[in-house]
Amino acid sequence: MPLLTKTHIIAALAFVSCFPALAAEPDTYTTAIDLNSPRPIVELSINGEGPFPFVFDTGADELFIQKSLVDKLALEKTGTGRIGSPLGEGFDADLVTIDQLSVGGATLHSVEAFVNTLPPQALGGEVWGVIGPYAFKDYGRVSFDFKNKQLEIGGAVTESDKSTWIEFGKDAPLLDAELSIGGQSIPVHIDTGMPGTVTVPAKYATHIPLQSEIRTLGMARTVDREIEIKGAKVDLTLSLGDAQIPLTNMTFFEDIPLGNLGMGALHNLTLEIDWEGQRYRLSGIAKPKEMRKRRRPAKQS
Repeated sequence: MPLLTKTHIIAALAFVSCFPALAAEPDTYTTAIDLNSPRPIVELSINGEGPFPFVFDTGADELFIQKSLVDKLALEKTGTGRIGSPLGEGFDADLVTIDQLSVGGATLHSVEAFVNTLPPQALGGEVWGVIGPYAFKDYGRVSFDFKNKQLEIGGAVTESDKSTWIEFGKDAPLLDAELSIGGQSIPVHIDTGMPGTVTVPAKYATHIPLQSEIRTLGMARTVDREIEIKGAKVDLTLSLGDAQIPLTNMTFFEDIPLGNLGMGALHNLTLEIDWEGQRYRLSGIAKPKEMRKRRRPAKQS
């Protein structure tokens, strides 16, 4: 067998360097989404215990945990922070630090959480807390497949000439969007933590083609305020990105700065968030579900 000379070795190295290194595809962690409730529910393990059902809320950029679970896990207070909604005055809440948190195998360490002392209904009902996709930003990607009831964390971002990506807006990490309704451009957030379909500020109602008069439907609660819900029938199909969303009802709130595209409007769609690229995409034909009354919350122990 002939020996390789120095010249041969240099030539061989040059030949190899002509080919770019193949980057390893990032790991994908997949878990089920429970859509039997008005908000999407995923199961978390905390400090090796669980699973515990949490709302997976695109409208939450912080982690919230029920006081009863804090006591159950013997989590110690590490500080105080302030929480609230855009509609309320806010209030002070205790903070705890979770050593390890996992969703479908995607694991976080040393996670700070606000302690919720309000009734479970304030966080969505039969759940132990609320977490948002922003918590997993370091995994690069979070994708909701509402049709197949699956959540993916990590993995490769969809790259296709046929995909329409929407750049993050001024309220990032919340997902800003613009809905064109009745000749108006209405700013909204994509908010899986809101169980309704589409809610907009009442000031836009006069230019929306309604199929009925606006009537009072009831009350809604944020973490720090109750507000009156009004609604009307419509016959609209909204477009956002690559998604089509047929609507038969809309709701209206007074004194809100912008609207919400809620979980009720997202059924059957795919929502993919690219944290590294600071963008998201929405695709599919929605099969909206209206809000319904929840069953009495199960006792947490």
